[in-house]
Amino acid sequence: MNVFNFSLWATDDYHATMKSRTPSWDRKPVNYTSSLIQISITAMLALSANAVQAGPRGSEFDLTATPAAGGMEGVGIVRPQDPVAMIFGNPATMNQLDGSFSFTIGASFVSPDLEATNSTGADANPFVAPGAHGKSELDAAALPHAAVLHRVSPELVVGGGLTGISGLGSDFRDETGFPSLIADLKLFGANMAVAYQATPNWGVGAAFTLGIGALQAGLAQNSGTRNGFGAGFTLGSTYNLGPVMIGGTYKSPLNVQYDKVIESSPGKFSNLTLQQPQEVVLGISTSDSLLKDTLFELDFRYKNWDNATGYQDFWKDQYITSAGVQHVFSSPVGPITARAGYSYGTKLAKSAKDLGGNFAGARTVNVPGMGVVPVSPAFIQAAQATVTDGYWRQSVSVGLGYGLSKQVRLDVNGSYAFDGDTRIGGFDVDGKIWSAGMGLTWTFE
Repeated sequence: MNVFNFSLWATDDYHATMKSRTPSWDRKPVNYTSSLIQISITAMLALSANAVQAGPRGSEFDLTATPAAGGMEGVGIVRPQDPVAMIFGNPATMNQLDGSFSFTIGASFVSPDLEATNSTGADANPFVAPGAHGKSELDAAALPHAAVLHRVSPELVVGGGLTGISGLGSDFRDETGFPSLIADLKLFGANMAVAYQATPNWGVGAAFTLGIGALQAGLAQNSGTRNGFGAGFTLGSTYNLGPVMIGGTYKSPLNVQYDKVIESSPGKFSNLTLQQPQEVVLGISTSDSLLKDTLFELDFRYKNWDNATGYQDFWKDQYITSAGVQHVFSSPVGPITARAGYSYGTKLAKSAKDLGGNFAGARTVNVPGMGVVPVSPAFIQAAQATVTDGYWRQSVSVGLGYGLSKQVRLDVNGSYAFDGDTRIGGFDVDGKIWSAGMGLTWTFE
């Protein structure tokens, strides 16, 4: 699902965001302050109580919720414009840090809109009344993000961050003709990352991710919310070719098991493992030597849903192309950065012929009002249409940035995901997402 963000970001030199950020070798590091860390932790705890939703990329946000990258449809594999995107996108880009220390905190507000209508013909889904029309009543949600970067030496940068990395959900409990269905998945990531500038043009980086998830499954009325943990890693690299820069990342799978979350028969609950997919991303962007005040970046992303435990039962591999642009304008009140972006993703839902007879290993489910039913292609299609939503394939975003001071910069951005009309078995499904958020970053020499 998409993200429509407002974000705040700060830097010691606003115009420096347009540079390729080759490190300044004589900068001195500064000490971390406990007050900044406390602010980050407090904000994360306050916001994480809400549910989250993902962008038009299955259940994953990628970089669409970060302060500046969100205004450019999440591009940032080569030249990200905010610290959160550096840590969670391509850790090698942390080499582009301006200054010795940078701290970001922010949040996004997400509002999903999903509707499903069952057929009245022979293809009507048996788990929903013929002709029934329902609209998800899932509340809007908040997605936090925070990041800290520190230059240890001219060649070495370390960082850490917290943000939402995956979200999914719907609520059809009060809809006439529908089973009492609700789903609420939220997965937050804590990243620790390091970047090394091997040569003036070539940088490498790695990040370790601890995933912290909470899931209420939508396949049983009385399933409770369960917590789970998982771990993964990201490897990345960038290379400056002069007029353009290139970059790429590999993200490993991240398994999270939720114990006893699905009621497979009365009083008996089954475990559920959801694996965030492995993915490969390649990007290319202009460099400051080619266009001083304008940045273009194009990212190509592959998500291996076909081999992601749990998701593989209803989704297939996805390819996403994202394009982003920003330009710095002079104004009487100082430089203003305008941003825009566009994403397009391939079809996500598996067709009926590719669906099996189990959901993440569960072969029976106790459905409210129906009793124990076998997991069948028709059952999975009902879940595809009402629980595992996110079929909008296009998204657009815009953003603005303004330097509040020498050390502080403000960014606002918004996006809208659409093109969610699809046919799943006997269902006509329509979905779209709006979101808004804000954040603030300080950068010091």
